[in-house]
Amino acid sequence: MQRIILVFLLVIAFTNSFAQDEAPENAGELSEAIPKEDYSKKLIFLPIAYYTPETKLAGGMLAIKNLWKEKEGRTSSVMATASITINNQVMTSIAPRLYFQGGEWELTGVLFYSYFPNKYYGRGVENSLSSPEKYIENSFVLGVGGGRNLYEHLFVRGGVGQDLRKIIEYEAGGAMEREVQNLAPSLQVLSLNLSLEWDERDYPQAPRQGSWYRITQSFYDPKDREGNKELQRFRKIDFDFRQYVTLAPRWIAAGQFVLSEMQGDQIPFQYLNSIGGGSRMRGFYGGQYRDQSLGMVQAELRFERTPKWTPAVFAGIARMATKISDLNSADSFYSGGAGIQYTLDPENRTKLRLDFGFTGKETGAYFLIGEAF
Repeated sequence: MQRIILVFLLVIAFTNSFAQDEAPENAGELSEAIPKEDYSKKLIFLPIAYYTPETKLAGGMLAIKNLWKEKEGRTSSVMATASITINNQVMTSIAPRLYFQGGEWELTGVLFYSYFPNKYYGRGVENSLSSPEKYIENSFVLGVGGGRNLYEHLFVRGGVGQDLRKIIEYEAGGAMEREVQNLAPSLQVLSLNLSLEWDERDYPQAPRQGSWYRITQSFYDPKDREGNKELQRFRKIDFDFRQYVTLAPRWIAAGQFVLSEMQGDQIPFQYLNSIGGGSRMRGFYGGQYRDQSLGMVQAELRFERTPKWTPAVFAGIARMATKISDLNSADSFYSGGAGIQYTLDPENRTKLRLDFGFTGKETGAYFLIGEAF
C-alpha cells in the first residue's frame, strides 16, 4: 500500500512539473496574442501510471488531441492510450469523441486491443470459486456510436460493435475448460444498443450538481469463429440512475442505482453482469461475482478541501441472481472505503483518483483517472 501511495504522489509531482515546463514565462502576454482555443488544439503526450487489483502496477502513454469546443463540457477530442502491467497485460486503445451543432449531435468510437492474463471465479454467485483459475484472453473491440439531443436534457443514443475474443490459455479440467467446451474458445460477437438518457449534470466528466438517468437495451449475436457450433443470441436491459447534490460549499454527495438483467440461455461469461473493479463495488476483484441480474446502490461523499485536493468516502451494496425477480431473496454484498482525488486540470475537471476499498474479506487499491461514477 505504501508503494501505491508513493506512485500516486510521484505521478502528481511529475504532471505538475510537466505543466510548469509547458507554460512559458510570458504566458500572460502570450494569452492575449494567441487565442485559447488554438492552444487547446495541441497534441499532448503524457506518461500514465495506474494500479488495480486486476492489473497491479501499470504504466504507459496517453495522447490527447483536442479538436474543437462546442460548449462547456462538450469538447471534441481523440484520445489514444497504450499500457503494460507487471502482470504482463497489454492494452491499447483509440477513442474519438466528436460534437456538432453546439453539442446537439455526438459521434463516438472505440478501437481496443488487449492481451490479458486474468482470474476466473466462475459464473453464478453460488458457484463462485474460492480459488480462482488463471486464464489468458485476447480481445479486439471495434465500436461506433452516435447521439442526439432531442429536447433540453433528453438524449437518444445508439451504437454498433464487434468483439473478437479468444481464450488462448486456461487450466485443464477446471471451470474455464467447461466454459470453453459449452460455448467456444474463439468468439465473434456483434452488438446493437439503444439508449434514452436524461442528463442535467452541470459538467458530465465530473459533476457537482444534477442528475443522469439512462435506460439501455442491447442485443448480441455471438458466433463461433471456428464454425463448430451454433450459438444463441442474447440481450440486456440496463437501468443506470445517478444523482449529484452540492450539500454545502465544497461538499458533494453522489449516488448511483443500477438494475440490470441479461436475458438468454447461452451467455458468454464476459457479458454477464459483475461487480468489482474501480467503479462498481470497489474492494472486490473485477468479475469476482458474475450472474445474469444485478441490483446495486452506491454512494460517495466528496469534500473539495482545496481546488486541487478532494478527500472522499464511499459505500455500496449489491445483489446478484439469475433473474431480477430473484434479487429480493438474494444475498447482499457490501463494500466501502475512502480515497483522495487530485485535480490535474481544474478547467476540465480532470482528476487522478486513489481509492482503498474494503469488503470485510478483501481489500483493493485503485489508482485511476476520473471519478468512479
